[in-house]
Amino acid sequence: MPSSTPPRSDNGHAFSAEKTIGRVAEGAHHTIDRVADQAKEAGQALQEQAVHLRDVGTELTQNLRGRVRDNPITSLAVAACVGMIVGKLRR
Repeated sequence: MPSSTPPRSDNGHAFSAEKTIGRVAEGAHHTIDRVADQAKEAGQALQEQAVHLRDVGTELTQNLRGRVRDNPITSLAVAACVGMIVGKLRR
């Protein structure tokens, strides 16, 4: 006995939806990969900048120590003046 329900005609729509979902997923993966690559590059650039800044800070500290050793009295006078100025500003 034949079935009383007509054959479904939405198979084409289901296939089309699968294709669309596949394209969207592929595009999303591509975008995520691009963002991940850019984040990796940014992280590497930040790491390089951090190393550079640490080296600059070390060099400045060494220079300052040398100046203090060469001019201890002047260094004390400058430190005292800076302390007085900061003290007056904090009142």
